[in-house]
Amino acid sequence: MELLGFMDSPGMASSWSNAPEEEPVTGRHLHADSSRLLERAPAEVGRDLLGGDFRWSVLVALVLIGAGIAALGAWATQRPMADRAAAVAEVQASAADLRPAVAEMNTLNGGLVAPEVEIATVNDALSRADALARQLFTTSASLPRSETANRSRAAEASGNTLDATKLLREAYAYRSAVMPVLAEPVLETDPGLIEIDEAVRHFGAWQARFDATRTALPDDFMNKVTVELDSISAQLDSVLSDYVDGLRSEDPAAAADAVSTLSRRLATAETTLFSSLGDVQTRVQRHIDSALLSLDLLIS
Repeated sequence: MELLGFMDSPGMASSWSNAPEEEPVTGRHLHADSSRLLERAPAEVGRDLLGGDFRWSVLVALVLIGAGIAALGAWATQRPMADRAAAVAEVQASAADLRPAVAEMNTLNGGLVAPEVEIATVNDALSRADALARQLFTTSASLPRSETANRSRAAEASGNTLDATKLLREAYAYRSAVMPVLAEPVLETDPGLIEIDEAVRHFGAWQARFDATRTALPDDFMNKVTVELDSISAQLDSVLSDYVDGLRSEDPAAAADAVSTLSRRLATAETTLFSSLGDVQTRVQRHIDSALLSLDLLIS
């Protein structure tokens, strides 16, 4: 080794040998601080928790969080029930408001065939019932899916009320328009009391009002009356001719006969009108009865 220059100074070179096997690590090899871990004997968990550096604030926070989660779960469970109860109560209140208005419609329905009616009062009552029916329908939209029965009852009550008000409004409007032209016109039949041109002018004015009313009537409502009025209109020129001929020939009976013919036709039209109003009454009554039944089920 000296010859090769691996040693700075002569001496005995150490010989190669296997490293001694390491002894297993035991407690005697640990540092004094680390050896304390071995000296700790198993103890009750509670003693370490109570006597150590355990943070009570953490435990309290965990308990509060758990309580909050539980309360939130209870609130989430009970909230739908509270919302459902509130929605049902609101629908019941709307139904209770609507019921008197629907009951009042029985009187309005009976008035269709009465001799005299106050159309302004009728319109006010119908408008009130109409508004309350729409309110009930809008309110029922807030009902949850579990309230299918009540939602259906509210829709039926609203729909039947609106159908009844629509029919009554149309029937009263039709009656108010037709009744004046069904009244027998005042036509002088004595040739000595009226000139021919004046008689023609009076008859023509009434005929113009009659035809204006007739043509303004709806085509799909109380058709029997419309057909009767159209038939009368087609006969008016003939009636006027007979009336004028009677006056011109100074024949009061002939003139009166022409006027009587017109009166009979108008009376027939009035009978047809009230018969058709009776048919409307029957339809309206079905809607009223159905609406009241649904409302009673909602309120109870």
